Amino acid sequence: MRFSGRVALATGGAMGIEREIALSFAKEGGTAILYNISEEVCRVAKEAEGLSARTLACRSDVGNRNEVEERVSKALQLFEKIDTLVNNAGMHPTKPFIEMSKEE
Repeated sequence: MRFSGRVALATGGAMGIEREIALSFAKEGGTAILYNISEEVCRVAKEAEGLSARTLACRSDVGNRNEVEERVSKALQLFEKIDTLVNNAGMHPTKPFIEMSKEE
């Protein structure tokens, strides 16, 4: 239970690596907040809840800045903090992250 009391937000948290990160966090006692553009995010949240984890699953487009701000605000209202951020939503940048604008 090394993540007990910790809150993680994972973007792209519905499939593949993102799904495994979310479930692993839940198995270790953490709270999982999952954002994905796919409805599959709800199924993954149910899996995490089956591990007795607290979860919040939101179908979200992380490319929409207003939506992201709204979702993060909701997560902070519910859980009061976010300890870990897994920025794993799929995209293929053409330049280093540090050089990207907020729009990109």
